[in-house]
Order: sequence, then structure tokens, then C-alpha cells
Amino acid sequence: MLAQHCVILVNDSTSLLKSWDPKTWLNEGTVDEAVLSDGDRLVVGPVEFRLRTAREEDLIAQLPDIEQQSNAAAALMPTASTPEPLNESELDELRQL
Repeated sequence: MLAQHCVILVNDSTSLLKSWDPKTWLNEGTVDEAVLSDGDRLVVGPVEFRLRTAREEDLIAQLPDIEQQSNAAAALMPTASTPEPLNESELDELRQL
């Protein structure tokens, strides 16, 4: 079974941690519920996070490269081609169906 240690609820100005497991620590102790702050140390099971407020350049770096994605999508799209017209014998075969 997958362990569910905690959840982080985020709105425009606040990040709220709700813990369900005693293996969730904030800074130096266990936590039930807390507002997260820049510089907090969050330990979830065997994984440790150091929290910080994202800078504008961090966020911009995460934006997808639209031109690169557009080129990749174009490369994956099948090219449309006009089918060759049917010759008389192919048309006759279809008429017999």
C-alpha cells in the first residue's frame, strides 16, 4: 500500500501543510498542520525538502518552449497527400461490390 504522509494545499498567498503521518516533520518536529514559509525544512518519510519562494526566472525557465513544441508536433503529424485517382479497372471492381 502506498503511504500517504501529507498534503500541501496552495492558494494565491498561502501554502498549508496537513500531515497524516508521524513521519512528516516540519523543521525539527512532527506536525499536524502548519502554514509553510520560505526556508522551512519539510521531511516526508525518507525524503527531505528545503522550501523556498520561487523567483521569476525560476518560473520562466519552467515554461514550455512553444516553438520547439510546435516543431515537434509538426514532425509527428502525418503529411496529407492526395490519393492517386482510380483507374478504370479499379472503378469497375468497386462498381461490382
